[in-house]
Amino acid sequence: MTRPRFHLAFPVDNLEAARRFYGDVLGCPMGRTSDHWIDFDFLGHQIVAHLAPEECEKAKTGAVTCWDARWGGRAITG
Repeated sequence: MTRPRFHLAFPVDNLEAARRFYGDVLGCPMGRTSDHWIDFDFLGHQIVAHLAPEECEKAKTGAVTCWDARWGGRAITG
């Protein structure tokens, strides 16, 4: 049985920064590109960074006093 695949498109305000993060830091192979978007293979899923700086305004959030997350089985707290 194969697992379902997904396609996720998201806005970025800097394509080169997105390429460095998803390609170099996370190691996602880069697929097709244009002047306005970059496809990446994220563990067999397609993610697409679309240049849309107007959609990347800083989100208004409340204060977070404590958090807990797991990355690669390791607990990370703040």
